[in-house]
Amino acid sequence: MASSDHTGVIKLWDAWTSVERRAIFRKEHGVQTLVFTPDGRTLASSDTSGGVRLWDTVTGQQLHAFPGGRKHLILTAGSIATVAISPDNRLLAHISDQDAVRRL
Repeated sequence: MASSDHTGVIKLWDAWTSVERRAIFRKEHGVQTLVFTPDGRTLASSDTSGGVRLWDTVTGQQLHAFPGGRKHLILTAGSIATVAISPDNRLLAHISDQDAVRRL
């Protein structure tokens, strides 16, 4: 399992024991959405800037960063943003009310 808060901290949890396995500290923007790849090896996070990052769930290392859809995009309260990953891990999409659908 994964959780996040407005400060940008992402926590990975053991679903069976409810013990925190790892904390990933992000400093730029708060996290909006967390989605695991079907194999559980990668976590995608979207943030309040419209950016998307991929994380290794074992090491906590950032694998890739996709910048926000607009240069200075700041999603406001009530903005909708999410990330979706295809079942074969080949397609990552970011959907928001600010810039429609982006295929990443």
